[in-house]
Amino acid sequence: MSAIIFSAKIDDLKVMAENDLKNAKLLPIVWNIVSTLAEKAEPQKSYTVIFDNDESGYLCLRCARKISGNGNGSTFETYQKEWDSSQFCSECMCLLEYELTEEGAKSELDRFLDEGGKIDLNSARQCYKIERVFRAYFPKLISKKKPRFEKPRFKDLTNLYKLCNKINLLRNDIFNL
Repeated sequence: MSAIIFSAKIDDLKVMAENDLKNAKLLPIVWNIVSTLAEKAEPQKSYTVIFDNDESGYLCLRCARKISGNGNGSTFETYQKEWDSSQFCSECMCLLEYELTEEGAKSELDRFLDEGGKIDLNSARQCYKIERVFRAYFPKLISKKKPRFEKPRFKDLTNLYKLCNKINLLRNDIFNL
């Protein structure tokens, strides 16, 4: 694995979490880990096929073309802004691009923090899901090299900090830190 680089102003982190700077410092570390590993997930754009009186579920382009290939349907890219859960092609189950709603982000966090909820940093899909949670909390989080953790969308960051701590412990185990 290549070196993970982080550069940001500590002052930005202090503003976000004055009382919990230790957890705030973990955010960019975990962000760099999951965003780097999530790149391998290669999520596909979402499409739907509309027939005369019916429409398909959400599909990757390959499956949409296959379904509409008989000439009875028209394929359109899906532009839904946010979802309440992870999105997968309804035919082949490949990962689709998505953003999470507040409820979706909280639900995903709960799943990752659940007693049985294992986190596999070797799973690009799972890292993509975690990255989507981060993006739901921090909409201005656009750069992997210089992330900006400012103006969180939701006030309570407690569970996000718990997730960061859980991932940090895994990271320490993997790299014997």
